[in-house]
Amino acid sequence: MDPKTEKSADRPAATRDFRIEGKIQLEAGDCRPADLKIKAYAFDPVGRLLGSSEVDESGSYVIAVDLKKPCRVELIIGPEADPKVIRSSSAFIKTFRTEEWIPDGKKFILKAELAIPYDIWWPWRPLRICVSGHVRKVR
Repeated sequence: MDPKTEKSADRPAATRDFRIEGKIQLEAGDCRPADLKIKAYAFDPVGRLLGSSEVDESGSYVIAVDLKKPCRVELIIGPEADPKVIRSSSAFIKTFRTEEWIPDGKKFILKAELAIPYDIWWPWRPLRICVSGHVRKVR
């Protein structure tokens, strides 16, 4: 059996379309490095990854979320990384309540306009560090 088919057969399919859309603003963003890659991650209350999306140059993102009904969602904004690692990092975290989902026919949308403080996003920038020296074996 195909691994993709097997995985989708284990989980029940979402009955409705859920989407988180928004825009982030980096405080003091005029000094944002051009090569800074930012990603938005959505997790359910037990820590299951619901979806993720890259944040574009203007700060906009849209995440297609794997849900059957509205629930509390943890939105994490941070550098591109493994989702397991990003939850335990110093990334920006915002929790949204079930009531914040906006119904739109059979679809639900969560609007998330966020301002991320300079002290949080500045360490995300990519750095190149060169180390030189000697390695010695000491007995």
